[in-house]
Amino acid sequence: MSPSIILDDSALPINFDLLGNTWTRQTGQNGVYNGTVTVWSPGQTGFAIQNPELSLFYYGSDFNFYGTMENNLAANYTIDGTTLRPVPFPTNISNGKTGINLFSLTGLTEGLSHTLDIFPSAGQLTLDYITYTPNIDTPLSGLHLILDDNDANLKYSTGQLQWNHTTGDFQSGRPYNGTMTGTGVINSTMQLTFEGSDISVYGLLHQVDGRLSASFVVDGQPSAASNFTPFDGDQDSNESTWKLSQQFFHQDLSPGQHTLLVTLTDVSQSQMLWIDSVTFEATSATTLTG
Repeated sequence: MSPSIILDDSALPINFDLLGNTWTRQTGQNGVYNGTVTVWSPGQTGFAIQNPELSLFYYGSDFNFYGTMENNLAANYTIDGTTLRPVPFPTNISNGKTGINLFSLTGLTEGLSHTLDIFPSAGQLTLDYITYTPNIDTPLSGLHLILDDNDANLKYSTGQLQWNHTTGDFQSGRPYNGTMTGTGVINSTMQLTFEGSDISVYGLLHQVDGRLSASFVVDGQPSAASNFTPFDGDQDSNESTWKLSQQFFHQDLSPGQHTLLVTLTDVSQSQMLWIDSVTFEATSATTLTG
């Protein structure tokens, strides 16, 4: 496989530190991964005991910091002990937009460990999640891997049951990596075989007319969470409203090889089933080559 490791702000590992007392966790948030973000803003507790810092030690290469856009952001960073340099935050993106790749590092040497330190200094820095590309030396067990909707390991039905691969950029935010895959044809399927101990599927919901139902079945055994019906046809319609980073399905599993099958079971009018990403928890038997 060729996934990335994903570190959610609500479940940070021991190799990740948030220093200083000016970070706060916010829950129940819309359009963000698992509904949580961690926010730094200057002086929000009145007095900083320690200068704010985000520190990550990891084995891997490319690094990405996803969060909510803030137009007045400023921070410095150092990678592997380099001199401080300014974080090149994006520009010309609407304030408050979620799912934005605020900072990325590419071209880092593979096969080595890296230490990244970020020092925010202005604006409101919102962390949703971090991803990085693992390598052969990266310990995978217990970490979550994320597959984008267009990953080759996700097997979509074809022909008359074909899915639509497209990009997405909405007023409220962006899907993971800016892409999404959808279908409006009943009995269309998506399948993934993986080595792990849990599985989650994330997608987008469009607030338009029609019914929408899908089934999510692991190893041919339906569970209490298998049937997903976000729209029964009675919802108010608003063409411009999209809900991003919605968890469609989650199931804890015994460690081992499993197969997930997603099937569109009912759809009408303007509705479509939109997949954004799939995550699963790696085990000691999980490999990067699938």
